[in-house]
Amino acid sequence: MNILTSSIFNRLVLTLIVAVVVPASLIGIAITNIALETNEQTISAYVAENGSLRERNILGSLERARLNQFNFVSEFLNDPILYSLFARGQQEQSTYAIGNFLLTHLLATSEVPFDGAWILQLDGSVLTSAFTDTGEVTPTPATTPTDETYQLGLQLIRQATDTQAMVVSQAEDDVIIEIVSPLTINGTDVALLVTRLDTLDLFLPALEPTGTDISTYSYLILPPEEGISTEQSIIVPGAVREAGLVTTNSLQAQGPQLALSGNPQSVLTYTVTDSQGNPREVIGYFATIQVQGLSFFVITELDRATINDALFIQLGTISSTMVLVSGLVVLILAFFLSRVLVNPINRLSQAAQDIRRRDYSTPLIGMSRQDEIGQLVSNFSRTRDDIRQYDHDMQERLQALTRDLRITQEISQSITHQRDVQTLMNQIVNLIVARFDQIYHAQIFLVDDAQEYAILRASTGEAGNQLLARGHRLAVGSISVIGQVTDEGTVVVARDTAMSQIHRRNEFLQDTRAELAIPLQIGERIIGALDVQSRQSDSFDEDMINALKMLADQLTIAIENANLYTQSQRLLRDTEQTWQETSYHRWAEYLRRQRRDVISSQMGHQTDYNFDELIQLASRDGRVAVGSPTERGTVPFVIPIKLREQILGFAEYEVRQEDFQPDTVLLAEELVNRLALGIDNARLFNESQQTAERERIVNEISARITGKTDIEDILQTAVQEVSRVLHTPNVGVRLQRTNQTGNGANNGTPSRRRTSDKPSPKKSPLT
Repeated sequence: MNILTSSIFNRLVLTLIVAVVVPASLIGIAITNIALETNEQTISAYVAENGSLRERNILGSLERARLNQFNFVSEFLNDPILYSLFARGQQEQSTYAIGNFLLTHLLATSEVPFDGAWILQLDGSVLTSAFTDTGEVTPTPATTPTDETYQLGLQLIRQATDTQAMVVSQAEDDVIIEIVSPLTINGTDVALLVTRLDTLDLFLPALEPTGTDISTYSYLILPPEEGISTEQSIIVPGAVREAGLVTTNSLQAQGPQLALSGNPQSVLTYTVTDSQGNPREVIGYFATIQVQGLSFFVITELDRATINDALFIQLGTISSTMVLVSGLVVLILAFFLSRVLVNPINRLSQAAQDIRRRDYSTPLIGMSRQDEIGQLVSNFSRTRDDIRQYDHDMQERLQALTRDLRITQEISQSITHQRDVQTLMNQIVNLIVARFDQIYHAQIFLVDDAQEYAILRASTGEAGNQLLARGHRLAVGSISVIGQVTDEGTVVVARDTAMSQIHRRNEFLQDTRAELAIPLQIGERIIGALDVQSRQSDSFDEDMINALKMLADQLTIAIENANLYTQSQRLLRDTEQTWQETSYHRWAEYLRRQRRDVISSQMGHQTDYNFDELIQLASRDGRVAVGSPTERGTVPFVIPIKLREQILGFAEYEVRQEDFQPDTVLLAEELVNRLALGIDNARLFNESQQTAERERIVNEISARITGKTDIEDILQTAVQEVSRVLHTPNVGVRLQRTNQTGNGANNGTPSRRRTSDKPSPKKSPLT
């Protein structure tokens, strides 16, 4: 057998035989010879001391496990963050956070070899769990605590006397040791914490011989009351089991039987049977370890046959030789293991670190080997190649996505300030074709007001012009890409137009092999569709579809904003026109009431300059009109008096030429603008006073006739007051009976008439 190509297991076995068994055999011989020269009391004390040490180590391991769990429960319940997370219950974030806390604060940091930990709810279901070997945190573990542990946890809650309990049980061919603790929040037991110990890692370090303990061996008997099978009821170090020093027959010896019968710790000599059935005499020490009602039994034995008087004489020589040989063996083994195992693993570790830096070129060694290391290196190489390809694909996809998003952003920015809908749509389709290499044609359809047809409003190229010229349209809901997208409001993709059932071939777009249509939708209302076409089939991947969907959403908003802007501008113009007309009519009414066609005022030296031509020019242009210098050395100019773009009149100026400056016109124009506001405010104030005066007179007349009860008296008072207020010399009121038709004709009955005849006064307050 070639050791360099053999399996790692075979090499390890051979290495252990060379490194452990041979020295152990030499040590056994030495201990045997020494034991033969040692008296019974010294040997018994030696065995008792080693047994007590094993007993303390095992008890310490169990107590550390209990104490670690107890301290963790206290830390867990006192942590406010975990407290709040635990209170949330079955939320995924909470369960993983609690599981991570189990892993990092109990399993990973503890010196106790925990296999895993679970938090059980009181109904027995797993809230979360964590495992040491895999580092896995999951609410649905493949392995769960035993039902006995769960029932014992419920019993602890009911009795409310102990804070934890330990359970030893057997599962198939393995022995399980679990510790359960109730979790209490605000005085209420809400869950159970269960940890499982690695039985071998827990007990074997305490049973292994120390550097000075060569001749004795120890093993542990698990609690017999838990129903554990005989084969699994003892924990034995591997070297001891391989040496055949402890078998199931060892339980029938006197020492183990006394321990199982409840006798106190003791040292005595008895006979045991090895794996071959041969009896041998040993000096044994047994002791009982009580932990939470469970009894563990530690047995430490020394074979009397190993005591040999000759070893006392040869001890020095053998010890020196053993040290030298062991050192040489260790050096040889270190070199061999470094060459066979460590170097390939170190290279794999370096290659793994290089992968994090995206360096996939690190050379590997050992790929030609036929053992497990060779298989590992080969699998790692194939996995690295897969990662390299995946990384390359992801980089290409990321670049494509970045490009699409950048193009989308550029197009979006270019349409942000566009207010005209048609210009906006033309700009969009042209930019799409220019920026996206896969797209050779783009077009926009808008649904008509009746929601019956999707009408082509913007299209690219000569084909687009021809389609627009003939008024291309498609029925909403028709068997076509546009018909479906405008009816259903979902993205429609024809990845291969030759195989598509809904793509309708267009004689102007015969190169189309793939088509994508995205709805332009505002809420539940579909206003149209963005349609793009490609010359290659299956050219629209998910990233491009998402980018175009984003662009379609922004296009929808831009179209809606442009429409709203157009409507607002039209409404603003209508409102402004209404205000102008209203202002014009009110001033006309005001002048009519004043019985004047023109209201004017003058200041300064009056000249004979005729401003008619400048007035016409200012009226036509709606701005300041400046005339040529006159013979008198003056500059005339006219400023229109405008209110809401409606010309109310004109301000005529004539200033000396040497005083005329551009600032003079600006100042005069600003004053005229203030004048327009002032006279309009004066008109409004005058109208409000007249309205108030009318209201006062009406209320006064109403007050005079309200207290009257006689009709003729009321009529007489009314005509007198109206005549007095209106300064009218003749006022008449007539009451008459009408016919059935209500046409106001007299039916022959004399009417009542009251008049007021008196001279007209010189002045009326109302005109």
